[in-house]
Formats: sequence, structure tokens, C-alpha cells
Amino acid sequence: MEMLDEVWKQFESAFVPQDACAEQRTDMRLAFFGGICSIAALNGSLSDLPEDERAKAYAQISNELHWFRAGDIAEALMQGIYDNYVRPPSSTT
Repeated sequence: MEMLDEVWKQFESAFVPQDACAEQRTDMRLAFFGGICSIAALNGSLSDLPEDERAKAYAQISNELHWFRAGDIAEALMQGIYDNYVRPPSSTT
């Protein structure tokens, strides 16, 4: 868990508001680790595929993530918070 905890700390400092209440911080942590579990399960499923199918699946996932992030950036631009989205304030904790 030490490796994942370190990744959580990096995510937390980049994306969880410094003034987040304990409940929001807990919800973010649960969602973060839920995402990690989903990625691990997906990776396990993909590892069973033949190499050419696995490569296609990873390419599809990469493409979907690209467009998902593009949508997030577009939303941030519309809300006028692009700078905070791209360069989150660094944590002083």
C-alpha cells in the first residue's frame, strides 16, 4: 500500500482543495482508490487478450482518456478556471 499511498498523496496535493472538509477528502480518497481498483481489474482483463487485441484495446483506452481530458479542459475554459485546472495550486502541507 505504500506505493499507492504515495500516489494518493501526489493526487491529493494536486487536486484536493487545501480547504476541503474531512468528508470531501474522504470521498475523494475513496474515489481515487476505487479508480485504482478499476484500472487494476481492467489491466488484468486486458493481459488475457492476444497481443494484437491488447494493443488495440490500450490504444482505444488512450484515445478515450484523451477525449475525456479534452472535455475536462473545455469545461474548465468555459468556467474560467483553466489555469487552476492545468496548474493546480501546490500544497503547503
